[in-house]
Amino acid sequence: APAAALFAFGAMALRAAPPADARPPRAAPVAVVQGHVKLERRWRSDSYGRNFEVYLEGTLEALTRAPGALVVWPESALTFFLEDEPLYRRSIASVAAAGGGEVAVGGPRQAGDDAAPRWFNSVFVVDGAGRVSEPYDKQALVPFAEYPPLGALDFVRRRFEGARFFAFGAATPPLATRAGRAGVLVCNEGMLPELAGRRVAEGAEILLNPSNDTWIPSRRFADHLFDIVRLRAVEQRRWLVRASTSGPSAVVDPWGRVTVRTRPFERAVATGWVEPRAGRTLYGRIGDAFGVACVAAAALALVAVRRGSRAATR
Repeated sequence: APAAALFAFGAMALRAAPPADARPPRAAPVAVVQGHVKLERRWRSDSYGRNFEVYLEGTLEALTRAPGALVVWPESALTFFLEDEPLYRRSIASVAAAGGGEVAVGGPRQAGDDAAPRWFNSVFVVDGAGRVSEPYDKQALVPFAEYPPLGALDFVRRRFEGARFFAFGAATPPLATRAGRAGVLVCNEGMLPELAGRRVAEGAEILLNPSNDTWIPSRRFADHLFDIVRLRAVEQRRWLVRASTSGPSAVVDPWGRVTVRTRPFERAVATGWVEPRAGRTLYGRIGDAFGVACVAAAALALVAVRRGSRAATR
């Protein structure tokens, strides 16, 4: 019965939703750049310029097709510290200014002093004047890939060029963008519904999911991962923009309908729109409490039935 009720509710919500191709009243243009840079080249210092050029060219194309857009780059699109590369920062600003837009950039960030540096897997917004926003630092890191769970064993630590490993980010307000206040879910964070709910509770009007999927060898797995992330838009009733290194990248509306999507394992640029939204859903407020209650009720009912059957056989 609970499953049937949820199915009926979903069908009614989709029926009441505006047409998938209807432009929202407060539509803001967005774009994604899918660089599909080979994994073995991404963290090599001698490839910085070529990798960076892929994303600059994609941004130029995006802002030509959608002037004034928020252009979203994937996680780790930059593999160097932007604060140490003023020329690269000016290049991003120049491209953004030419198209009247701004760029949400994924890349590493260093904090602390030289004696005790800390590195973060971050996302920040660069505007046409070269201003860089306060960063969002990834909070749900992947063990072994991004941080060593066995911290004392130095040999298990992976090296990200200048960064030795990543530190956990602290709570951060949504990033201010021209498309609305953006709650960021970096890569695997998009698989965690509680983090999406937290972003909306913090004031996010849209969701961004910059992701590094270059390591995924299978299109089926890439599509499956995207379908999981897509649920965050439905749960929170927010537009979601996903920018993946190798795809699929997409724009998803608050009812889970994909309005723009790229094919995986190729370079691509896609443009669309989002609309900033306010308010919180019931799921956003209570999370999985309803599901847990259903499981508990089913377990109690099963216990009651078994006790009743035992009593009847005595």
